[in-house]
Parts: sequence; C-alpha cells; structure tokens
Amino acid sequence: MEKTKIMRKKVFTLATMRIIGVSMLFLTLASKQVYAYDPDTHYQVTYVMCRAAGLNHNDALTVAQCDQGMDDSNGTLANGGPGGAIPNIPEEGYWHALPERSDPNLVLARKELMFKYAISMPDRLRKLQYLGVFFHYQQDTWAHRVHPNSSANNFSPYYQPLGHGLMGHQPDRPPFDPVCALRCLEEGINYVRRFMAEGLNETPSALFNNYSPAVGEVDTQWGGKGKYINQILIDKSNTAREFTTTLIRAQIDSYTNGIEFGNPNYTGYYTSNEAIYGKVRDNFQRVCAQFKIPEQMPAYLEPLSTLTTPMVLGGGPLPIPKVAVAEKIITLRSAANNEFLCATDGLRDNEWLYCKKGTPLSFIVQGPLNNCNLRVKGEGLFFSYKESTGSVKLWSTAEGANFSLEKQTNGNYAIKSVKYNQYVWLSGESPYITKAGRADNSSGQWLISGLETNTLNAGETLKTLQMLRSANGQYYLVMQGDGNLCIYKTADNGFVWASMMYNFQGASLKMQTDGNLVVYDGSNAAKWSSKTHSHFDPKFSDPANVPVKMILEDTGALVLYAAYGRAVWSSK
Repeated sequence: MEKTKIMRKKVFTLATMRIIGVSMLFLTLASKQVYAYDPDTHYQVTYVMCRAAGLNHNDALTVAQCDQGMDDSNGTLANGGPGGAIPNIPEEGYWHALPERSDPNLVLARKELMFKYAISMPDRLRKLQYLGVFFHYQQDTWAHRVHPNSSANNFSPYYQPLGHGLMGHQPDRPPFDPVCALRCLEEGINYVRRFMAEGLNETPSALFNNYSPAVGEVDTQWGGKGKYINQILIDKSNTAREFTTTLIRAQIDSYTNGIEFGNPNYTGYYTSNEAIYGKVRDNFQRVCAQFKIPEQMPAYLEPLSTLTTPMVLGGGPLPIPKVAVAEKIITLRSAANNEFLCATDGLRDNEWLYCKKGTPLSFIVQGPLNNCNLRVKGEGLFFSYKESTGSVKLWSTAEGANFSLEKQTNGNYAIKSVKYNQYVWLSGESPYITKAGRADNSSGQWLISGLETNTLNAGETLKTLQMLRSANGQYYLVMQGDGNLCIYKTADNGFVWASMMYNFQGASLKMQTDGNLVVYDGSNAAKWSSKTHSHFDPKFSDPANVPVKMILEDTGALVLYAAYGRAVWSSK
C-alpha cells in the first residue's frame, strides 16, 4: 500500500501559524495540562478486549503496548513542549483523530484505511503492532469529539491545532461520557474479531457471536463523584452486553473527583482525575474472573517510548518493549516481633501501619525489587514515607514510595528508601524510616512472603550467598562466595552446572537491562557472562531477541527469555 495513502503532507499557512501561536499562549497559561484517554483505555482496556475477543496473552500485550506507545513516544505524541502546550500538527492528524477541520468523514475514512494497513502487514508480529497503532486512532475517534455524543458516524471531531485543549478540561475521559466509552469498546471488539478472521485466519471467541451494540445508558441512580463524572448502567440482557457494560463501569469506578486534585475548572467543568493503573487492573481482574476471560495483565506498565512517525509510516517492524514482570503479591512480617504488617485503623489516606494482631495487608510489588513501590492490593494506597517524623504510612500517591527490597544472607529482607537511602525499622509496633537503621539488625529486617524464588528480572541482582530455587523445589542456584555460579540438586546437593569462574571475592550476578547475564567481582569487573548481547552475537541487536528475565526451570536449566516469551539462551 502506498504510504501516501496513509496521510498526505500538510502545508503550513500563515493563518495556521497564528492559530498555533494563540494555542501555545492559551495552553501555557492553563493551570494544568489536559489529557485525553489515558493508559486505562489505550493499554488496559485494549489488552482486556483483545483477550475477550480471542487473542492470546502475548498477542494482546503486543497490541496494547503499541497502542499506548503512541502517547508514550515523543515522536508520535499529539502535543509536546513545556506542559505539553505545543501541538504537533502532523501527529495530531496521523495518529490522534484530529483532522484539519471538524469533518467526521475525514476521521472515519482514515480509521478504516489504518485498519486495512494493519492486516496487510507481511507477518504476524507486524500485523499485531500496527493493530495497536490503529487502535490508538480508533479510540481517539471516540475521545476527540464534542461530548456527549455516542454516534458512530454523526459527530463533531475536535480538530487541529487545539484539539480539546481549547475546552480546558478532560471531556474525553470515560467518566465524562460513559456511553461513548462503551461504544468505543464495542467497536474495538468488533475490529479485533475482524482482524482475527481477515488478518490471521483465526476464529474469534464465541462470546461476541451475533453481538449488536448495547448503545448503553447513563446510570442516573449512581451517586457520582462530581458534576461531570457519570457512570454506565449495567445491561444484563445477555452475557456479552453485561461484560462490556460491567468493564466500563469498573473502569469509571477507578476514577476520583477532579476537584480534589486541582484539575482545572473551565466553563463550569469539574472533571475526573487520571486513573491509577493498579486500581484499574484490580477492577478489570475481577470483571475478567466473573466472565471467565483469561488475563495476565502486567503488574505495571513498561512504556514503549521509541516510536517515531517516519518509523510507523514506513511499515517496518516496530520496537518491542520489555514485558513487565508477573505480578508479585506479598505480605510483610517484622523479624523483630514476628507480626504481620496491618492497617488496623482502616484503609485510607494518611493511615498508620502496625505490626500487631490483625488482618495482614497484601501488597502488589510494582517495579524491579531494587526500585519498586508497594501498593495495597485492591486499593490506590501505597506503603510510603512523607513526613519528617519518620513514620511510614498508607498514602494515596506514590510520592516517596520507592523502596529497594534487599535480601540478606539469612533469607530476611531489608527495606530501604530509594529517595532517602534509609532503612525501614519497626519502632514499637509501627514502621519508621531512620538514619540510624542498619540492615543487619532484627528491627530493620522483614520476612516477605510471595516473592518469586526462581526468577531474576532485568535490573535485578543475586548477591554473594543468595539463592534462587526452581518452582518445584528440586534445584537451587547459588552465587557462591568463591565467585562460582552453580546449580545443585536440592535432595543431595548434587552438582548440575557451573560458570566455572572462581577464586575472587564480592561476586554478584546481574540480569542486565541490555539482556546480558553477568557475574561481577567486588571491583565490578566482569568474570563471566551469557554473551546475550549484540557485542557477542548480532542477533541480539533485534529487540525481539533481547532477554528480559532469567528463570531457574524445573528441569534444573537456567533459561533466558526475551520479551515475546521465547527462550533465547539456556545453560543446557
């Protein structure tokens, strides 16, 4: 397909430049940057609808990553500069359903053209990647319009250069126009089904056979969270409609009232705050479980930030981001008094935590263990430090909430604040962060249940005398004190494999973000590596081959996996 069919070049007139100047001034003076659909739609809804329509996990994740990547990449973003105040005119038209004038026919024609472009790709991976690019545009055709309006064809799109910025609010988030969000989801599911049949020659899920749009209604009985935050009414007329309306309802229920967070009030609009990824994920998991839809949504978003307009227009393979690690759900127990961490006074912002009798809190680990935050499962609350008193409490933001979980030789963990470089201690019955804290004192050590025992993810390190165990418990990997990296059988300590590099001190094993698995000595000199780097083999210059995690398998083999789930190196 000729690239000129994708988008014709723009000619900047003097009048257009004046409009841009006015828009820059207007948006620079705005008190807060405005947003369109966020990752809850472009990543999370996309992933779930792909799974519900019949795509497998890896395929659905690829589509979702490329969809969200169009907003995460400066090279394809609709607006840039300080505060996002400068419109990127070509990108507005290419990828974000903002035409030169308010004409829905321009938007609809390009939408169908982009879909055909995706299914015309020569291989499966590129088909999926360009389906993600298409979905970003498809979703923006519903977002970037004058609201409320849920018509598939008769609408007034926002247009270049201001888009919805002139409105000064977030009119295109799901809580503002939930029926429009529902129609967007329904249309998206239909496109996934068409893609599977026409592009992959595969049979989609039967859940949506003979499905017709639910149209949808606003739930007038819902209490709401603000003047312009609305909710969808669940439609139980059939299973498919109940699923779509329940999913949108769960998404909107993750939002909070914008007035509480300083979102702008222009022309009388108080709008919704940006949804917390983890809260949306928890809600979507409950919906998927209810309707028996398999899902493995990552615990956190790995941004795809390297897309550019020439790259996407070229039709070649797009970069593949790292696959986020699987969810880790943990509980914390103090080594000092052997009690679990609880919130006995309730789950709310600025709430004290205690290690005493009560229901243990379950935290989701978001990020690598050396720089992660701990969010209460099912809540938008974080284990965090924000006060000069040193108290570690539950907070509704992740500010100051990044910690390093450092495993000690006795198997316990020290929890160190990344921002303050200080350890969390138990003082009395409450956790505090203190300059005097040491990782080798029982008050500064924690027993953490739920962490993976067989995996080293990109950016993580196995230090001297630390071990990993296979999931079946039959093998263990140890970074020995003599520098030798070894695998043994658990039953009899029988030797299985070794790096065969030894007689040095301070050894550590690092699963590097560049894909290479390396043993270093105490002076940070490399002593052994898996050679899974383009410096050793040109195949690792392809992002699809770069390892993102190491697993000690139940067979006793050490295996490196790339982002697309393929094994690319093994010790056997």
